Amino acid sequence: MPSSGLTEGPPFSDKVVHFVFYFGMSFLALMALGKTSLKIIALVCLLTSGYGYLMEILQWQLESGRHFEYFDIIANIIGSFSGSTIYYCCFGPQR
Repeated sequence: MPSSGLTEGPPFSDKVVHFVFYFGMSFLALMALGKTSLKIIALVCLLTSGYGYLMEILQWQLESGRHFEYFDIIANIIGSFSGSTIYYCCFGPQR
């Protein structure tokens, strides 16, 4: 996280934030699309995960004051997959 003078949270708390953000992004994207096929659900999961990966790569390449972390990528992917899975379980094609 950028150093803005704020105190740090508990260890790995930023990973929880990454998980929740990407969970919400994939879930809300699927809600916005309405009833979707399994292919669309997988595509949304892939796109949101790819976006998270791209953001981490950009942090590594650009001098933005933020830092690249592999665990952030993992939290992003798990969040995207979880949001897509929960959507599928609750509102998937068979419902």
